[in-house]
Amino acid sequence: MEEKETKYAIKQYYNGLKTPVFLCIEKDIVWYNVAADELIKDVNFRNCVMQISDSPNEEEVHFVTCDGFQYKFLVRPCEEDFFVEVIEIKNLKTVVCAYDLIGGVESMENTVRKSSHQIFQSIASLSDIFEKLDNQNALEHLDNISDGAYGILRAANLYYEYNLLLKNKINLEVVDIFSEVEALCSSVKSIMGKSKTLFLWSIPEGKLFCNVDMHKLSFALFHLICNSYYFSFSKNEIHVIMDNLNDEYVQIQVIDKGCGVSAENLDRVFEPFYSYNPLTGDIAGCGLGLTYANDLVNKLGGTLSFNSSERKTVVSIMIPVQFASNSTDLSSDIVEYGVGKYDPMVSTMATLGNGSKH
Repeated sequence: MEEKETKYAIKQYYNGLKTPVFLCIEKDIVWYNVAADELIKDVNFRNCVMQISDSPNEEEVHFVTCDGFQYKFLVRPCEEDFFVEVIEIKNLKTVVCAYDLIGGVESMENTVRKSSHQIFQSIASLSDIFEKLDNQNALEHLDNISDGAYGILRAANLYYEYNLLLKNKINLEVVDIFSEVEALCSSVKSIMGKSKTLFLWSIPEGKLFCNVDMHKLSFALFHLICNSYYFSFSKNEIHVIMDNLNDEYVQIQVIDKGCGVSAENLDRVFEPFYSYNPLTGDIAGCGLGLTYANDLVNKLGGTLSFNSSERKTVVSIMIPVQFASNSTDLSSDIVEYGVGKYDPMVSTMATLGNGSKH
């Protein structure tokens, strides 16, 4: 096919795309598709495209900022010319605005935490009274109030922690990942005593060290366990399973046999603020638990996968291993571990054992 025919065929293809595409010769835009009609009217944007002055020898990705927007260009060579496809547009003004709004969440989270603590104290006192009166109807109402207060507290805490993650405020430390997850699971178990949902964990013997922000990782695991709890049926099981994969990666799995996630919603589970309760069809929460966990694990150099069927969900985390050791003689700069370490973080889950569902 001759050069003119080739370009004509490519133009016909690009004309059907919904993403803006431009054909450039040196510093001049000689053609653009229908989707680019609005962008081409912006002189500043035209100048951004024409900054790509050299015809590339192979496909290249360029990031260009213009008038508060960041454009991701995919540049494809075509003989002596090149096509520029706008594959992503990010509104930096909106991002900055979001940072400013979320920046005040620390204050909000402190207020919510204090108010929630007062609510939980009042609920505990009223529960004692209604139990003595054997008023089951009142106790059920208290359960609903408790669940609502906990939901608000959890959402505020997630917003705050997600804000820190967005700003890359990560404090890395070398920790014995087996001991840390063991401590977290023990704390969760201690406040799920009344629940009919069985919580189990399996952790190999020995010591395995990772360079992570353990506060953030345990926070993510905590919310994954919460998700498993809320979407599990009465008397079901939740398992946390760890494996050392050839001293290269540690695998942490959170497994439940709950209602699962439908196929049409699987692609959206990591989407920020997307929330869906498969049991009721309502909003399930603030929609940040899985987003937070996935973003954090990526920042730690690992991967997170989510697999779900009608009656089983598996969230699998892979994190690089720093080193393994069978020695009990650890240096003083390694964190000391205790079963009660995560009690403050998970103490608000105490209300989970009071609900009639579980």
